[in-house]
Amino acid sequence: MAAQAASADDRLRVLLEAAGVRYSSARKKVAGRLMAEHRPMSAEDVHRSEPSVPASSVYRALAVLARTGAARRLIGADGVARFELAEAVSGEHHHYLVCTGCGAMDVLLLPAAVENELARAARVVQQSGQFVVDSQRVELTGRCAACATQQPPPASGCP
Repeated sequence: MAAQAASADDRLRVLLEAAGVRYSSARKKVAGRLMAEHRPMSAEDVHRSEPSVPASSVYRALAVLARTGAARRLIGADGVARFELAEAVSGEHHHYLVCTGCGAMDVLLLPAAVENELARAARVVQQSGQFVVDSQRVELTGRCAACATQQPPPASGCP
């Protein structure tokens, strides 16, 4: 089956098997939750939305998924680790909105023209020979709608 035609679940299974890791029911449930939410989630978020998986199993599953490259570990402005399925598993490329008030992270989809410019910039950097680009991502920091109504704007930064 072609990689593009394979489901995220199939791509995850292949990735874990290649790393010599079993695709346990807990890992499947945790990965399923990450697939369903389409946003970076903390271990606590995953456990709250998947209470049938013990918290310790959620932490272990996330660690294994990150170690094998099946998930990406991101640190929010609040210092909390959040996880999402890796692009190779989800098939989705996106960027992030990071709230400096509550630390929440949300997905940001950029227009194709912007994505093309980012890819071009990455190629230019790579061609300079000074850096090997593995991937690129954009994080816009600011305040989510809830925090923006509760907190005054920062003293400095973007207007």
